[in-house]
Amino acid sequence: MISLQSILPNSKPKLAPLVSSEAHCFVAQSIEWIWRLLDQVADQKPTCLLAQPDIIDRWQRRTEHEQAPQKVILGEWKHARKFHCGQVLLAIEKASVACDVIVLHLNFQAPGLIEKNLLTDDFFIQLQRWAARQNKLLLVMAQGEIDQDALHVFMQNIVRRFTSLHFIYQSQPDWRWSVQFWFQGYTLSRWNWDIREYTDAHGAVQLQIVTQDSEVTPTQRLGDKAKRLFCSNALEPGEFLPSDWKRIGAETDFRQHVEPGTDATLIIGMLNRDELIAIATRIFDLRKHAGMYLRILIRARDESLRLQDERFLISAGATLVLPSELSTRRVISLAETTLGFTYTHTLPETFDELKTNRLIDDVKGYLVPLDFVERVKRAQLKAERQGLDTLFIEADVATGLTPLSLIRRFRSRRPGDMITVSHGKLILFFYGCRETDAENVLYMSFGIPAANLFRREARFTRHGQILDACAQLEAEEKHHPSDDLSQAVSRRHDLAPRTPDLHTPAHGPVRKAKYI
Repeated sequence: MISLQSILPNSKPKLAPLVSSEAHCFVAQSIEWIWRLLDQVADQKPTCLLAQPDIIDRWQRRTEHEQAPQKVILGEWKHARKFHCGQVLLAIEKASVACDVIVLHLNFQAPGLIEKNLLTDDFFIQLQRWAARQNKLLLVMAQGEIDQDALHVFMQNIVRRFTSLHFIYQSQPDWRWSVQFWFQGYTLSRWNWDIREYTDAHGAVQLQIVTQDSEVTPTQRLGDKAKRLFCSNALEPGEFLPSDWKRIGAETDFRQHVEPGTDATLIIGMLNRDELIAIATRIFDLRKHAGMYLRILIRARDESLRLQDERFLISAGATLVLPSELSTRRVISLAETTLGFTYTHTLPETFDELKTNRLIDDVKGYLVPLDFVERVKRAQLKAERQGLDTLFIEADVATGLTPLSLIRRFRSRRPGDMITVSHGKLILFFYGCRETDAENVLYMSFGIPAANLFRREARFTRHGQILDACAQLEAEEKHHPSDDLSQAVSRRHDLAPRTPDLHTPAHGPVRKAKYI
């Protein structure tokens, strides 16, 4: 019997124990979760990991600096010309003879022959029967995105064979561990809970279950009879309001006009993006005071707000953020359609915590690889929480170019646009960038058409893929660090001015990239 309780400190309800002769499936978006699960299991029982060569190599690099002996016996898949079920079972038996737990790793982010052919329904039935006879616990840890076709096919084939099915993925606002089903004998149990990160008194990051119970006591809500408040900075000079709307001053304490539990409507104006933090602070305090039923609408007065700014305001307590092109009549009409809205986000304890989790760090340009990894991971987590697109590129530069020359040409347009070089490979990260805008963004960043930049490249846009690429880059750099090019980049002013390449065709105006 194995307990996974230690993964979730301070958590209730507790996970049921994993019992020998059962089979459980964990689908994780990031390989870091698979490592964490594997650590917990191997701490309790001798464990055999069966995986592709690259996963075995990454596990070995991850654990090579540990002083304790290896806790996991490793088994590497080798492809034969033909698949024989009996030979595969015999190989698994030999590899796991001293182990109580067998972990099968499947990578659906880059599926190979194992993912496509090995775990068919027929083979899995025989594997499960063999594990039951040998009194071994079988864990399948699948790495992939929930909406991937290959993962769906796998689930449709053999999901009914498992004792339990888990999904570990990141959604709004943090990580979620969803237990879809868990059989105990002939009894079916179901749980669903959200897990979020928090920092304890010692500065360590921990996980805890977020309760879905409302902390606001329901009060008598008035519906269409509730207060309608319009902040003066949300109006054009000389505009008039309908009689059922009340104008209030922009500098007043909004909490004086609403009571806890009210379902009133308040429209606040934002003249420009410079007011973002100040207004977010005020609506955060207002939401804490009034609760989930108050409807707070932010009316942008110019076009400076970006999508990530709107998401930040909603995370701070806003119900809707309305664009600047809407007329006052249209704004009022939309506000009236929010009748019955309930704010469903979970506010952190403090506004500073919200800023830390949501706002992008003011960093851009070249970073040494390990700093690049750390900054990208922070930015990616924030982008995922806000539903923003990001672009991660690994590339071999084209003939005639060098990584250093491209770094020197790199024009960092905004915070979150970062570049590094690891073992001769150029690596880029663009925050808030759609994949469809990649060519334009690359041209604007380097002044060279995207088709002429790289000899070979790989682009990642999915959250799990980017975190996985960061983990692999971090492991490689810790094993064999790359050169720090900071000083070489800083000497760019000593270079001769760039002259246009006469062989490069002239380009017309570049379409502006649709950065979020």
